Amino acid sequence: MDILDDDKPEIIYQNKYGDIIFKNNRGKTIKSFSSNVNNALRFLGSFENYLSVFLEKSIIKIKKTDESIFNSWLYENGSPTNSRVIELPKKLNVSKKNIFNEKLTYVYPNPSYGENIKFRMHLYDEANIQINIFDIAGYLAKTIYKKFEKNEIFNARDQEIIFNVNDLNSGVYISHIVASNANSNQKKIIKFGIIK
Repeated sequence: MDILDDDKPEIIYQNKYGDIIFKNNRGKTIKSFSSNVNNALRFLGSFENYLSVFLEKSIIKIKKTDESIFNSWLYENGSPTNSRVIELPKKLNVSKKNIFNEKLTYVYPNPSYGENIKFRMHLYDEANIQINIFDIAGYLAKTIYKKFEKNEIFNARDQEIIFNVNDLNSGVYISHIVASNANSNQKKIIKFGIIK
């Protein structure tokens, strides 16, 4: 914790009488707070935008800050105030959770020479899969449904849906894959060909 804004950390400790003592990097006392031995020093961090010293029964606010700073100690009850809410020091760019890996989702063989086509996808979570297959003119040719349960995904993340192409003529087709579950949905379009 840098109270003096001199890029040098201070030493903060509790003496045998329970007082909280702040010393600079040369050992000189720069601040002290009266306390008692029944109010033990727990950790340093930030609280309500103040650099703070957390004692067992109280919090001493030292200096205003815009940063959330916590040391690397683990908190038995979630957070410094036992609220089970952990403040992260940085804002994270969290995207919505993907159901499948788009790069590892594909159709093979492509093109198909009359043999069954396999829609292979690398799933992260349970999903209801709907695949709409359109001809090149945009007409719906076929719809496939498949549900993958959580236990199937944990056993093997790579899953396949086999599609029999006997009912389709030679040509170019567009598959519109829609994966959904309780948390999100995800879509991908894949073009494939059939040659008979």
